[in-house]
Amino acid sequence: MIQRWYATLARLGDIDGGTFHGWHEAGDGVPADPQLIPSVSALADYIVRENTGPDLDVVGYGASLWAHNHEAAKVTSAVRAGGSSPYVTNSVSVSLRSRTVGEDADVIRRTPEILAAIGEAWESTRGRCTTGRCTGR
Repeated sequence: MIQRWYATLARLGDIDGGTFHGWHEAGDGVPADPQLIPSVSALADYIVRENTGPDLDVVGYGASLWAHNHEAAKVTSAVRAGGSSPYVTNSVSVSLRSRTVGEDADVIRRTPEILAAIGEAWESTRGRCTTGRCTGR
């Protein structure tokens, strides 16, 4: 999971460095939240710090980062992994929010690339569904 999250964040930075950089650890959503420079080891340390409960084998692990840069949408990326659910063993989300960034902004027009980056990093190892048929379970 950590390598996949790192690969996602790195690729997003390649797609739009003005939006996807200056990551902060989840907190109050304010600039005083600690910054985190993504690397596999930094993300691993962060996930350990964020997940301290005694029931992690049941509820799984999770963490999120946010970035909000000048003239860019606020972006949040969150991951979940593990736990007892056989259906949601690994997941990632990337959300963009803004009251000022229009639909014609470069980052919005590059949504297909963003989705492809997520898909490449998080490609399922359990099976693949295409045209309604699933294989490889």
